[in-house]
Amino acid sequence: MAGKCLFLTEDKKPVNLENHYKGASCFLVLSGPSLQTLDLSLLKKPGVLTFGVNNSPRMVRPNIWTLVDDSGNFMMSIWKDPTILKLVPDGKPKQRLFDNMRWKRSRSKVRDCPNVVYHPRNNRFNPETYLTEDTINWGSHKDHGGTRSVMLAAVKLAYYLGIRKLFLVGCDFGMTLGEQNYAWEQDRTKHAVNNNNSTYRVLNERFSLLRPKFEEAGFYVFNCTENSGLKVFPHMNYEDAIKIARRDFFHIDEERTHGMYERKALEKEAKKKEEKRKKREQGKGKK
Repeated sequence: MAGKCLFLTEDKKPVNLENHYKGASCFLVLSGPSLQTLDLSLLKKPGVLTFGVNNSPRMVRPNIWTLVDDSGNFMMSIWKDPTILKLVPDGKPKQRLFDNMRWKRSRSKVRDCPNVVYHPRNNRFNPETYLTEDTINWGSHKDHGGTRSVMLAAVKLAYYLGIRKLFLVGCDFGMTLGEQNYAWEQDRTKHAVNNNNSTYRVLNERFSLLRPKFEEAGFYVFNCTENSGLKVFPHMNYEDAIKIARRDFFHIDEERTHGMYERKALEKEAKKKEEKRKKREQGKGKK
């Protein structure tokens, strides 16, 4: 996959993040109401990498975050948080943010925020090149069949960053007019509900085409959402996915730190003592 550097600063300086999370497992946190049924505190455990989209940081503060729509649609606390790596489509540095505390347009722009890098994107979905092209695909423009989604962008970004097991949470993939369709209160019109359900149908088709490509590349996606409308990827129990992500961190409380600074000197001293002992033994043997 090596080639053109995908991420750039605002002034076009390259930021090489390819395989930055080499071989990692990661939870892609989407926005479905099923998030409310999970013990989200598990996502804060050591060793658990999280990737949020849109306003899902309302529920889980992620390590990585991305968007595709207008920057002003998303919480100010995401933009201002220096601990979140924000992967932003190029062309957005000058977009104004929205102050959702004071409920007015902010003077701040994307370019004023910390820990932001930019990437190019394309508007023509091609399952044959999705993983290897040097831009981020988020679906197709209406001239090429239509339907775009932040989820397509996030999955490709995860792969580029070196993540090789991706666990989906909040992936309900179905909306019903008049019911709660997000993990927080959010109104949706009939038109919006219909559009979202149409997008879910198309994404099922596109991920069906992509799954064999993913697995050929050693990239595996698991759906941890019960009764999800996304049927392409195998289901995995949420707690089991947490165990996989934390495989090397189960015994973190048992890690020893005492003596680590002195370790090499002590090992060297012990080696000298052992050499002296062997010499004495050899001397005795010659007598």
